[in-house]
Amino acid sequence: RIRRALWVILIILLILYRLRFCQDVLYASLRGLSSYIDSATDSTLLSNQIQTEIRHWLTSIIRLPDYTPNIFESPVEAVISLTESLLFSNFPTMAEDGLFALYAKYPVIYMSPDDVEIYSRQILSRFYLPKSVISVVPYSLSSPNSRTLDIKAFERLISDDISCGKLPLLAITTVGTKVTGHIDNIPAIKYMCDKHGIWLHAKGSCSPLLSLDTPPATVKVFEECDSVSVSCDTLLCDTFIQTSVLFINSESDHVTNTPKLEVELPLWVLLQHQGSSKIISQIQNSYNLAVQLYNELKSIESIQLLEYPLTGHVLCFRYYSLLENIPDLAEQDPMNNLMSKLTLMMYETLEQQFGSDKLQLIELSGELNVIRLAPLDKSSLTLDDMPLLLSTIREEVTKYETSLGLRETLNLQIQSRDNFLLVIDPLHPSVGAFQYLPKYLQDEEACNTLEGGEELNEINEKLCQYLGDRWPVIATRQVAKFTVISIPLVSETIDVRALLDDIVRTAPKFENNSKYLARMS
Repeated sequence: RIRRALWVILIILLILYRLRFCQDVLYASLRGLSSYIDSATDSTLLSNQIQTEIRHWLTSIIRLPDYTPNIFESPVEAVISLTESLLFSNFPTMAEDGLFALYAKYPVIYMSPDDVEIYSRQILSRFYLPKSVISVVPYSLSSPNSRTLDIKAFERLISDDISCGKLPLLAITTVGTKVTGHIDNIPAIKYMCDKHGIWLHAKGSCSPLLSLDTPPATVKVFEECDSVSVSCDTLLCDTFIQTSVLFINSESDHVTNTPKLEVELPLWVLLQHQGSSKIISQIQNSYNLAVQLYNELKSIESIQLLEYPLTGHVLCFRYYSLLENIPDLAEQDPMNNLMSKLTLMMYETLEQQFGSDKLQLIELSGELNVIRLAPLDKSSLTLDDMPLLLSTIREEVTKYETSLGLRETLNLQIQSRDNFLLVIDPLHPSVGAFQYLPKYLQDEEACNTLEGGEELNEINEKLCQYLGDRWPVIATRQVAKFTVISIPLVSETIDVRALLDDIVRTAPKFENNSKYLARMS
């Protein structure tokens, strides 16, 4: 009776889960109930049946014909199990002698700086290994934000370890980083791994693209690796599923793994609910959307794509002007910084229309902002969003290009006149900001007095209010303690020279009524 009651509850939970009702609560309930059934009943037959069906579905979705899938609770557990298998196969006496079996030739595991934070502590603590087992391969210096392994540094590390009598054991690489989509140079790494007998493991957020009939060339490098890990949350677009699948090359030694029912059951339910054909169709549609977005963004001048070639799972781009001779108005505000501020403004405009779930702003090193689109994510943009997205980006690009062109004109005009002061305001990207300087305040000493500063602010405030009807684009803004006349970003060009001439003609009206001049006289 207890067993029947448990199964009835389990079936109800499965139905609710398939209906997408309170997924986070149901996922926890499924795992808890599965664990109880696993311990309270003889679930071997059930577990074997579920595992067989899961493997069948996974091999039909992820097209790696020469690989065998193994199910793990998390990506970290998959790598730990792989490490364990390699340690025991290369050190047969380790089961009996423990760490003493490693003294003759210590193993070395190569990984990136980001992977060290994810895997190193768990691997070292699980097998009681010293820190020297982990060898950190630096990133390439080809670009400031590169997340690809430095091949020459990797080769040097291998040579040094071999000369010290160590055993290079495992290299962990990435095919498509989650944030920016960088891909390691797998062919070059594969050559060195084959040369020195190192196991090559690959992971990456673009692994779901292996399900396509014709996967992109950037993804086919997975087939060169000894093992591939696929995170099910990325594959199934379901953040509640943290399970990882480790595909092992059939020609290599298999990793033995007996997953628990609580790990298998939620994955089995989700695969049952969606079906392999639906999952593949979703991935294909997402990839088609990524290709279309890539081609459209590439055709827009002044939109710079961060990474080539297309990885398919993520697109990162930023605004970068193609105009020449754009004045850098401050040493503290170099061109990259200005472009990043404009990229931030573009993101804020897009976020208002689509929300932060569909696109993100990523801040890379060097104050470099990029906009990230992830077509494979569940909450990503859809094909229906494309026209509005592209039209908005084009409008923003037109505004920025027009404004930066006027920025150069304004800079040249103000430098040629004695009665204007160019104001540097790096916090607010705009056509420019300036102050009108009456002749009696062009002396720096007079301008810096309290009365002189108040007079200068008052005249510029009145000028902007008086000319507002004829020049609606201008506005006043506070920069430090000064009131300045600012021209915000505009989509249509304006006659900057005529604006400055109008200010010069209008200014005497306010100068003649100046209380400052009356006090001076």
